[in-house]
Amino acid sequence: MKLLLALGAILLQLAHPERIAQTWPVPGPGFKTGGGGGGGGVAFDAIMGGGNADSGHVYECDATTTCTAANAMTIGGSATCLVVTVVTYGIVTGARTMSWHGGSNITAAVTQVTPGNINVASMAFVFSSPDTGGPYTLVGTADNSNQWYISAVSFSATNTSTCYNAANNGAVGDVKSIDAPSSSTGATVSVYAGDGYGPTAWNQQRIFMDDNKSAGGSAQYAIGGSPTVTHTYTETHNSTHAIVSVNVVAP
Repeated sequence: MKLLLALGAILLQLAHPERIAQTWPVPGPGFKTGGGGGGGGVAFDAIMGGGNADSGHVYECDATTTCTAANAMTIGGSATCLVVTVVTYGIVTGARTMSWHGGSNITAAVTQVTPGNINVASMAFVFSSPDTGGPYTLVGTADNSNQWYISAVSFSATNTSTCYNAANNGAVGDVKSIDAPSSSTGATVSVYAGDGYGPTAWNQQRIFMDDNKSAGGSAQYAIGGSPTVTHTYTETHNSTHAIVSVNVVAP
């Protein structure tokens, strides 16, 4: 009798396959689909989407001492690190500074001036545990008039007190790539500046490209990589270049 009942149940399921699907367990709220479990490493959050050039990915300013990227960047509620990527064209005798969402000005984590044209510079500013949400405003300042490209990328699952390793800052001139120190749980961000044109290709994740002003500028990011990650910019016009990189770190 039991054998007949079991056989009947099997025949019923074959006749109604939709009932078979209903017997699988439903994943709980902690279940992750696709991409693996993350392994506790730094994760990408967002890039700028409210700029005035490059489909919103960068904010550009004509020659000015203060460039206000108004309501240009929104970051997720879990973001713990904001890297602001900047290219300027203009002589500066002091430090350029950057503020986020009306907060205090900070100086660049790393800056590189192009060897062949001291007007052109690339730099990265890093905000640890930034205000989340938005869209919020970034404000860049300099002691002399500059043209500006300001963009940004945010990350989650980083160290919250200091979300980058300053010892791994990189800066190179007159080359089109940089070997950025990183780790399997970290991330890298690079910023490119050229004396007139922006690149046409990238080997990592593109953040922005702009060459509407006197300089060409771009940035890209990569997750993971150890001990270094090469960031390459394909460009055939400029006679001089400057690239910087920062290493975003996990707790």
